[in-house]
Amino acid sequence: LIQTVKLERQRQLKEHYEHEAANEEKKSKSTPHSRSHSHNDNNSHNTSTTTSHSSHTSSLDTVTSTMSSKQRNKLNHLSKLLREPVLDSASIRASCWRGIPSVQRGAIWRILLGYSSKTLSRRQLTLTRKRNEYSNLIDRYYTKQSSEQRSKQENAAIIQIAKDIKRMDALFQIPVINKLLSRTLYLWSLKHTASGYVQGIHDLITPFVYVFIDECLMHNFNGLNLASDYDAAFTILNERSTHGKLSKQQWFIIEADSYWCLDSLIEGLQMNYVDKQPGITLMVQQLREVAQRINAPLCAHLQQCQIEFFQFAYRWMNCLLMRELSMTHIIRLWDTYLCEGVQLSSGFTEFHVFVCAALLLSFSDKLMKMGFDEIILFLQDLKSVTNTWTEREIETVLSEAFVYQQLFGKQKQNVF
Repeated sequence: LIQTVKLERQRQLKEHYEHEAANEEKKSKSTPHSRSHSHNDNNSHNTSTTTSHSSHTSSLDTVTSTMSSKQRNKLNHLSKLLREPVLDSASIRASCWRGIPSVQRGAIWRILLGYSSKTLSRRQLTLTRKRNEYSNLIDRYYTKQSSEQRSKQENAAIIQIAKDIKRMDALFQIPVINKLLSRTLYLWSLKHTASGYVQGIHDLITPFVYVFIDECLMHNFNGLNLASDYDAAFTILNERSTHGKLSKQQWFIIEADSYWCLDSLIEGLQMNYVDKQPGITLMVQQLREVAQRINAPLCAHLQQCQIEFFQFAYRWMNCLLMRELSMTHIIRLWDTYLCEGVQLSSGFTEFHVFVCAALLLSFSDKLMKMGFDEIILFLQDLKSVTNTWTEREIETVLSEAFVYQQLFGKQKQNVF
């Protein structure tokens, strides 16, 4: 079975790269026409629209100057899709499954999460309405309430959220970001009384905050982003003023968008955060079953060492590997998760299980040589290993997960 998986993966990758090469050759031949067509389209826009997008165009030019021709082709293709009067969901998911350019990620994530409209003419109106709605939530439930006016449960949530945020990376300790996280998580818990705030949810909002901060930096600071120049970006965000170098309105947009995207994400993961967390229990069980089918000797070794999958995999499911991988790798995973199916939960439940299987099995040789204590310590501190990973390792995990899904998944599909 392991050999079958390897052969299947090789076949899938070969087909994909052949398809990409053919597309790239086709696009390169049509480049002159595309540029001319784009020029004519731009001339058809009115002056106000051109002015409103000038800063974005400048940042786009800065980012694309360092891109390969393949990356620029993808950027142009996605730009064309985003300009369609009604965005085709299947097309955007197929185009983004293997990653989204950082300069377009924020806009595409909003659409894939259902927060922003697929209809171009409604897109900005929808965002404005939802941001105003979030502003009303702040006024009603946060600004005008003191600790005396809150219930014991609400005050307990505020205290727990503050404790969880303190354990996060330095970026999220910047005062304005710390306050942003505290407010969004508290307001989210108030609107979801069935589950309330559960530890682990604070991890799930951070990719959204990171992506929308990155988007703001790229559009307003000449293409600067956290991945390419973290120190410079950190300095801008942490400048000794109330809001750093970002305006109050820019921070509000980051906060409101992060809130609504978190809301959309967890709506599809509700079974993970209700009493007894049955969704997570099911995912751990599925992980054990997949691992057993692919690498029975490893599962037998874990059992011999008296290690239950729940001991290490609970956190993998509850926090979606946020504690095991770097933020850039998590964001890359989420690009794919968001493109996995019509239902948003498809990527974050079924496909995530296969990603966890691929991650675990990538260390099978090491784990087979370890005993109980060594295995537990290794899996609990996995981030110290994966921190050295490059894009190649994370793409390998995704490729392996894709093959496992094709072999064992309930919803077999081919996005290429």
